[in-house]
This record gives sequence, C-alpha cells and structure tokens, in this order.
Amino acid sequence: GMNIYGSGASPLLVQRGFLKEVSKSEHSVAVMFRTGNLCSPASNSSNALGNVLLVHPDTINYSLPVIEREAMAGGWTQGSCFAAMGTHYFYDLVGAPNMTWESNNILPIVVMFDQGVINAIFFASNIVQQGITGIHMWDLIPLIDVLMCKNLCDSHCTWHDTDAWSTSHVFFRDYSKVTCPGGCSTACCPGV
Repeated sequence: GMNIYGSGASPLLVQRGFLKEVSKSEHSVAVMFRTGNLCSPASNSSNALGNVLLVHPDTINYSLPVIEREAMAGGWTQGSCFAAMGTHYFYDLVGAPNMTWESNNILPIVVMFDQGVINAIFFASNIVQQGITGIHMWDLIPLIDVLMCKNLCDSHCTWHDTDAWSTSHVFFRDYSKVTCPGGCSTACCPGV
C-alpha cells in the first residue's frame, strides 16, 4: 500500500473507503493479493502473486480486476499501452464507463494488463508526493496533466481539479517481456 500526505484528499474516495484517513493530512490505500487466513497452509496459492487484488480487505474489500475482460465488463476505461507496463485501465466512480475528468472521482489504483492478464498496478495521487527532500517511494517525477493523459486514449483528456499526479508502479511479472500491439512502445492506443 501507499500513504498519501497533504490536505485535499478526495471526499468521495474517503467516503467510499478507498482512502483511509490516518490524520487530516495523511491517508492510506492498501491492496492485498490473497484472501482468507494468510498464515494457514490452506491459503497457499499456486500463483506467485496470489489469487485476487483487494483494496482494503479489512473494510471495503473492493475487488480489482485481474483479467482484462473483467475490467472491460466492469466499466473500466481502457487507456493506452506502454511497453513494460501493459494496457492501462482507469475507473471513474461517478462516470464509469466514461471519464468525468475530475481526479477526485478516479479510483486511486490503475490496473495494467498484458495478454489479458494483470501485469502491474499503479497507485495514483492527485496530491503531488515528491518533494525537495525526495520521491518518498513514489515514481521519480510527478506527471503533469498532459503526461497523465498519455495513459488514456482520449483527446478530451484534461483534469479539471489538478495539475499534476504522483504515481507509484508495482509490477507483478517480468516487465521486460511486456509489449504492445504493432511494436508500439509508448502511449499506444487501440486502432491508432
């Protein structure tokens, strides 16, 4: 999981339990990879990753898609493909399957698939986490509006309530083997 520092956390994400309030200026988001009693031999899985992706299993127990067709059927918005990452999917809590372009409505976890199977996730914060003292376990640089939009295949992409995002990627498979259709490597959109 990740901690997000700073005031201005999305009231919707807090209300729906996607962000847990630690203090007025700190919130957390956690993802678990297995269900049940994790210490029990019966909980062993043949999958190295586990069998699920659950947001805050102790409270909202929200299941993230681990198969691309689950994301498509569940109203997630398909974004672009990046080599090493896979095809991105975002979920807008208010507008799904459409995007409202309000960062406060976006699930703070983006899922990425390669060949129909989960490859990675990234945690997303519309409050910049990197600072002069370091990156604080987030990706090297914050993504300004136009860079975050590269993750989506929509010419209407513009965020109405933020200018920059922090992301933190977590990879589940060998990223060096992830490719995009047609040999494209960066911000590849279907049919383009």
